[in-house]
Order: sequence, then structure tokens, then C-alpha cells
Amino acid sequence: MSVDPLASEYPFYTPYNYAGNKPISKIDLDGLQEADKEPAPTPEQPTPSNTTPSSNTNSTNNIKQNQIQSPSEEPKIISRSEWGAKTPNTSPTTVGGKPKTYADIPTNNLSFYYHSIVIHHTGNLNNNPTPNKIQNEQMKESYADVAYHFLIDKDGNIYEGRPLDKMQAHVAGEHHGLIGIALLGDFDSTNEGLTGNPFIKILKQAAEYALGDSKISDKMVEALFNLVQYLNQEYGIKYFGGHKEFQEVLNIEGIEKGDNRFCPGFEGMDIVSDLRRTFKFALPSTMTNTDKNWFK
Repeated sequence: MSVDPLASEYPFYTPYNYAGNKPISKIDLDGLQEADKEPAPTPEQPTPSNTTPSSNTNSTNNIKQNQIQSPSEEPKIISRSEWGAKTPNTSPTTVGGKPKTYADIPTNNLSFYYHSIVIHHTGNLNNNPTPNKIQNEQMKESYADVAYHFLIDKDGNIYEGRPLDKMQAHVAGEHHGLIGIALLGDFDSTNEGLTGNPFIKILKQAAEYALGDSKISDKMVEALFNLVQYLNQEYGIKYFGGHKEFQEVLNIEGIEKGDNRFCPGFEGMDIVSDLRRTFKFALPSTMTNTDKNWFK
């Protein structure tokens, strides 16, 4: 029996799915991946020789492979002071008994310390939020500061989050070497994250349908590409994946809220798979025991 050669790149899809299980809104590219349906051109609008695809979950197709060959300058990153970040709350007092994590990382050599990039989305009921909103929510939950190192909005703005010389808090547990990037929006159109108490789930579903889901824009994908390229150049990244993938590898039974969401959502995971293939990063599932127990 033959094995699907792309199975390792799309662990969140069954080999038997068609068009990402969205046959009405998507088409299937020769069994490789889903794509948006393109309207047929009218006589007044002939098909250009280099048509730019519309904003969709395959936006990395717009990025030329030769872009990753040249050295990358640091992309424009909006500093904490520019977006009005709060001062971290390092008080030992906790909410709900959870310890705050805001210690210095155990080395001054960031290039040696970091080996992975973890992609998140801000999740259900959080459509296109600001970094201020995310920081406020997380600090109310007893985080010392925003959990992510970088945040990217639909307009392609990159925001500085938690400083890279501080212990991460975007993946549950004391795990080292993980850079966290959050896409500001809800990219889980299947609402996989709406779990828990059935009554609460019904309320969440009602709110989710009322608010709708976010769309991954070309500007967001381009900003993510540029940031990942720069971080890879600076820190020599080995592993690249979605939050859900790292949870499974690091044997985490759910995120800190106890809400086992499919983060960064199916749409987010499409982008993760495309970028992983483009940069030839390794899957989180291939992480060595040494890297799993980094600095422990």
C-alpha cells in the first residue's frame, strides 16, 4: 500500500479529504491542498499573465521562493511603547493559583537558546483584536504580561510582545527555546475550540456564529513570512508548527485555560504547513529528547 507523500505536511487532514472538507467554497488542487474558487474572467476583464490571488488561506503561494535566498533585514516591528503596552505585573500574587512566568531565560545567547517557532491565533470570539486587548485579557488571567513574543494583525502590522529574554508563557509548562507568534484573529472556522460544558458550548457557538470568523489577509501572511525569515536568520530555527502540534509533542493535555483548542485553527494550520515547506523547517513531532528537555 502506498503512503501519501504529503501526509507529514498536513497531519490535521485525513488522506481522504477533498478540498479541505469544504467542497462548496473551495476547489482541490490535484489532491494537494484546498484553494479558493476563482471567478471566470469577463470579456472586459481578461486574465492577467500574473494574476495575484485574493486573500485566502493559501496566501503563501504569492511569495516567491527566491525571496528566502537573500538576507532579510529586520521587519518593521511596532514597539511596546508605541502600541501602549502595560508594564508587566511581576507581583508574586496569582489569580486562580497559577504561578506567573516572567523570569529571565537561563542564557544571554539567544541564538543558542531558541530552536522553535510556535504559531497561535487569538482564537474563538477574538476577531481581529488589538494587542492591547490580548494583553489585558491575559493579565487578568494572572499572566505577568502578554504571553506571545510577537503579534500580527490583519493589516500586516507586527507588534513587539513579551521580550525575548524572558521565559515564554505561550505554551503551557516550563518549556524552553520556543518563540511564540500570535495571529490576531479567529482562524478556526470549524469551531474546534468550543469545548467543555455543553450549555457553555451552546452559548459560545451562538456568539461565534453571530461574530463570524476572521480572514487571513495577504498582508498578514506577508508580515508573518518576513518575521519568520528574519527570526530564522537570527536564531537558526529547527522546528516550526502550530500550537496544537507542540502541545501534542510536549505531552501537554490542553492549554493553560484547560480549553484544548485547535490552535491556530484549520486556516492557520494551512499557513503553517505552507511556511514549513517553504523554509524546510522540521515538524514538531520530530523534536529530539534533547530539544524537548532544553535547559531542564
